[in-house]
Amino acid sequence: MTGESEDVEKTAQRPEGACDHGIITRHWKWFAFVAALTVGIRCIGLLARCMWFDESMSWRTVILPWPEMIESVQVNTHAPLFFILFKGWGDVWGESLVVLRGFNVFLAVATLPVIAWFMQCTRAPLWAPSPAQSTHDRAVPEAAVWSPWDAAVIAMLLFAVNPYQIRMASQMRMYPLMAIFSLLSSLLLFRAIERPARMRRWFSFAVVALLMMYTHYFGLFFVAAQFVFLAGWLCKSLLARERPVSIQAIQGVFVAAVSVALGWLAWLPTFLDQRQRVQDDWWTGPLNSWNFINVAVDWMASTRAVGASADIVAMLVAVLTVVILLRLLSVGGVMGYYLAWMILFPVVMVVGYSAMKTNIMVSRYFAPIQVLWLMGLAVSIASIPGSVARDAARDLAIFFSLVAQSTHLYNEDVWQRGGIRDAVACVERELRPDETVIVDSSLIYFPATFYAHDRSRWRMMSDVEGLVFSTGMPVTTEADFANPQEMDSPSSQGLWVVSSQGRVDFDPGDQWTIADQQYFQGSQPFQELVMVTHFQRSM
Repeated sequence: MTGESEDVEKTAQRPEGACDHGIITRHWKWFAFVAALTVGIRCIGLLARCMWFDESMSWRTVILPWPEMIESVQVNTHAPLFFILFKGWGDVWGESLVVLRGFNVFLAVATLPVIAWFMQCTRAPLWAPSPAQSTHDRAVPEAAVWSPWDAAVIAMLLFAVNPYQIRMASQMRMYPLMAIFSLLSSLLLFRAIERPARMRRWFSFAVVALLMMYTHYFGLFFVAAQFVFLAGWLCKSLLARERPVSIQAIQGVFVAAVSVALGWLAWLPTFLDQRQRVQDDWWTGPLNSWNFINVAVDWMASTRAVGASADIVAMLVAVLTVVILLRLLSVGGVMGYYLAWMILFPVVMVVGYSAMKTNIMVSRYFAPIQVLWLMGLAVSIASIPGSVARDAARDLAIFFSLVAQSTHLYNEDVWQRGGIRDAVACVERELRPDETVIVDSSLIYFPATFYAHDRSRWRMMSDVEGLVFSTGMPVTTEADFANPQEMDSPSSQGLWVVSSQGRVDFDPGDQWTIADQQYFQGSQPFQELVMVTHFQRSM
């Protein structure tokens, strides 16, 4: 029996929309191929790419002892779950760059089976049948005539080669964890809808939704959109006059909502404190058109890849999104309506919040929405009539992603633009025992200390009062700051200053003269031009 005919038989033997756990074992060779592709394309430039400020904040947070780490997260503006998992990973495997960045590559591979299970719901109905209704009596939308496995294949390939997901997996941040939780919570929501009488399924959905909220606060918008969708689903069930199912569904949604609310209470005071901190001091500025362009372009390519054509690409992505939404609505079923809702409604909420409160229109925050956008694109392609047109659309989407990622890598040129990493190597080649290294900004100080072999020789030219949470205050100690007495000591005949914007922002004094200056180009934020200045004491 061929794999395709076996899938048809397995699909016919289970209810519509039920999760087929055996799909992984039956197609293990295919999963091995996509996993290898996912890892391989994410490893290109993984170690050559210099660590940037946000990543270094993650690293500085997880090298703290456990109690101090939790306290640091609370003082900062982050949810705690990613740092707990990331620290556990580092405690087991170490803190080398390949290990630290490998965490999110591992999560990307772990996302693949969740995508496959998720796409089994492509033909699930909008509401479960009444007990007297056979599963074979349910109408499948006319547009939903494709194989769920075909949709899963397209979705996994799109995820593997998508430039946005590749970039998120190359950073030591929480965004790939958000993506996998968004898919997993959606899958569990579908399973709860499929059998609303099973309270265990509702509770499982609530647990993963709560984990999403504890990973990143964007999860609050995501989970809120899920519960609004469930409210609409309840109304649909009531209008269908399926009274037994509706009562069970109301109980299930209530159990899920109460579980999420109770689980969030423990962190709520910390969240409110952090929210006030964000409102007092945030870095994004007011909402503007560039925020929309940046988010739209990043979903399919990157602003670095498209350059001056960013506004055109953004318009194309917007048009493609409208096409995806219309196709999902025509498909119908729980998958079609759910994906259309979850692509659109959280974005509307974020835009509204950014306009009225604090601007949080940052492209990397949209990781859980973008992965569902990819699933919507996969469903739209899989539902195209005719294998030739369908394969052409799939290949075109994959080709565009590969070209965009290749262009991004070419323009980024991480192999030749080492930024702070090359600056640290330069200093340490010539650093004498009596010399001190001063870094003028926390934005490059934390990455510098990661690459430095002797971190005790490196200091930051600032003070505690000069830092806020967004520039590293929660992970700094007094030992990180320069000691003026140490700099003025007669025994010190040399001084190194590393600057982030190609200039020295402070005057070391008349007793110092410039002996040498070198510049290093970088590809990461705040490292576009790193200047190393060597001062010698005047005679």
